[in-house]
Amino acid sequence: MGVGGRFTYSRDMVDIGNLDINLNEDLSFTIDNAYLIEHMFYGTAFMRTYTTLGNSRVIGLYNEARITYGAGQAKTFSGQGESLDGVYQNIHRLQIGMSPGISAFITNNLAIDVSVGVMGFDTKWIKQDHNKVIEGTYRSSSGKFKIDLFSIDLGLSYFF
Repeated sequence: MGVGGRFTYSRDMVDIGNLDINLNEDLSFTIDNAYLIEHMFYGTAFMRTYTTLGNSRVIGLYNEARITYGAGQAKTFSGQGESLDGVYQNIHRLQIGMSPGISAFITNNLAIDVSVGVMGFDTKWIKQDHNKVIEGTYRSSSGKFKIDLFSIDLGLSYFF
């Protein structure tokens, strides 16, 4: 059995200067000066339970239960001059999940891990400020109960 923690920083940024999409004469889109930036800080606590694979003391299977809390800010705006429109956000996020994996020990204290997300719960609550005039909040929640091959985690673990 093992317990541990992680700290993560993520940054998303999209900057579109000018984009014209014309699919036919009735369906066309124009995006002018659209910008998004989001900064998030995450802290995770996890607990792993290990089992050996046969008689091997080098390769083992594990299941990880984790809880993650994140906080950050985002800013989006579009247009320019008098038509500039922006939204500022304060974001909080809570995630709970389970993730099975395999661990290969390089030394007695160092291992390489590979895991895949299987199930989890995710909730996000956001406070918005639109053009420094209108304030609002919203909350979104989701759950997953399937193998997600796009959430493969590779890691290096050190055991004390």
